[in-house]
Amino acid sequence: ISRTGFQVKQEEDGLDIGHNTEVYGWIALSEGENSMGATKFEAIKTPDAVTHNPYTVSYTSTFSAVPAVFGSMQSFDGPDPAHLRLNTVPTQADCSIFVEEETCSDAELGHTTETVGLLVATPNYVAPAPPPPVEATGGLIIEAGLVSGVALSNTAITYTSNFVNPVIIAGVPSHNGDEEAVVRIRGNIDTSGKTFNMYLDIPNHGYGEGAICGGNTHISEDFGYLIVEAGAYAAGVQAGATTGGICAGGSLCNANNGCDSCDHSTGFDWVVIDFNPPLDNPVVLSQIQSHTGGDWVKTRQQNVRNTGFQVKMEEDNLDIGHNT
Repeated sequence: ISRTGFQVKQEEDGLDIGHNTEVYGWIALSEGENSMGATKFEAIKTPDAVTHNPYTVSYTSTFSAVPAVFGSMQSFDGPDPAHLRLNTVPTQADCSIFVEEETCSDAELGHTTETVGLLVATPNYVAPAPPPPVEATGGLIIEAGLVSGVALSNTAITYTSNFVNPVIIAGVPSHNGDEEAVVRIRGNIDTSGKTFNMYLDIPNHGYGEGAICGGNTHISEDFGYLIVEAGAYAAGVQAGATTGGICAGGSLCNANNGCDSCDHSTGFDWVVIDFNPPLDNPVVLSQIQSHTGGDWVKTRQQNVRNTGFQVKMEEDNLDIGHNT
């Protein structure tokens, strides 16, 4: 990092040798205190001293409320995959950070010293009251909500709108616990009782001597959920679900179960979803709607365009297939 620019790259968990192309977003600003309107912020650069042990960073600014904390490592002194974590909840005067390594390739967590850049800013967003369900003309029904305190067991979620073919999307979960986690739907959606179950899913494999990429416990997390009636609407919204499940290999993916066309030797095939009609500048969200396989799994997308997109299931890189 210099006054004229910097270098950036993608990093996985140490078990892969490549990754698809992604889009990067970045922000650069000069070190020190500043403000933008009513938003007060401070950019801080630490010495080359932040390791896997807690490191306290004190602010020069005096914040009237606990600031939001953002940060990235400015150096690449330790080659093991790593990222920043907060050790404790930030205060108005300081925060405690540390470098956390992954445990998928080995169980060792020690990390050499790194230089860290932080941005601490006064929060200026006040969450509005949840809006009522939207039932617009043309049949479009959308309902969104928030749920908290969800862990590995089922949490029943009720809704109020009259869905016939609902498509459910889980929001991005909070980060209260260390394990990787995604939100999954479990069981059938009860459209007459207007309820469904969601739970927090974590990796369930061990890998390498002494290393665990997953576990069987996790602290509760918070997330949002969105329910949309399947269909295509004048508001520029389309929603749907694949018929018969996404073909992705696995021992249960066979002709007897209606799955006889995908590549079982590699599994996790890309599935093409077409828009009808095409959408301008589409933003696509996806979620597995069924629960036939117990392994940790979520969706990945690519080639999002105005005529459609591709979607597939993705596990933890230790399996070669997943049930449909």
